[in-house]
Amino acid sequence: MAACGGQTSNSQALSTMRPPAILPDAGQAHFRSRVAEISAESPIPNGTVLIGDSITEAWMWQRELETYPFERPVRNHGVGWDVTEGAVSRLPLLEPSAPDRIFIKIGTNDISFSVPLADMQKDFETLLSRLRQQEPQAQIFVQSVLPRESDKLEKIARVNAMQAKLTQEFDAVYIDLTSVFAQPDGTLASSLTDDGLHLNAVGYALWGEALLPYIQ
Repeated sequence: MAACGGQTSNSQALSTMRPPAILPDAGQAHFRSRVAEISAESPIPNGTVLIGDSITEAWMWQRELETYPFERPVRNHGVGWDVTEGAVSRLPLLEPSAPDRIFIKIGTNDISFSVPLADMQKDFETLLSRLRQQEPQAQIFVQSVLPRESDKLEKIARVNAMQAKLTQEFDAVYIDLTSVFAQPDGTLASSLTDDGLHLNAVGYALWGEALLPYIQ
């Protein structure tokens, strides 16, 4: 992929970052807005980049809390509504920073939008393959899709198994967060969420604690 350095190449890269067609209108508008915001940020060489959806994006509202785990330079590339296909299209945004650590957590919206597992696997394999080519210096950490409503648990388990297998194939580190966030019935613990899907402040504190061994 062409690097995003310079006004011309940056514009060319941005023009290829179209929101996935599966997203609703509000999701497509948010995708475009976040891509513009992220592309306007200054690079952070040798820092950390977070790739994900709204659960990752919402780390930005936790930055002033004592429980925020990222002390090193960090860029949040979380985009609400996004799916794995969208994360692939946004990879040129990482190039100016050349991060040395990349944390990925993507897939729960694929499940919400009923993306077939075979398509998810193809997109996730593309994501890891391109990251390995584009950012060979980076450590890559893949975090499991979090527990959520009971009717989604079976597919979450299949998605996590697929992601764990591909993570190993691409010499990345898999972080299974299931036991950290699940209550006995397998759903997201009610103390950590207000809607059964997104994390509240307590959930982010727990997530930060779980990531500390990989950040420090």
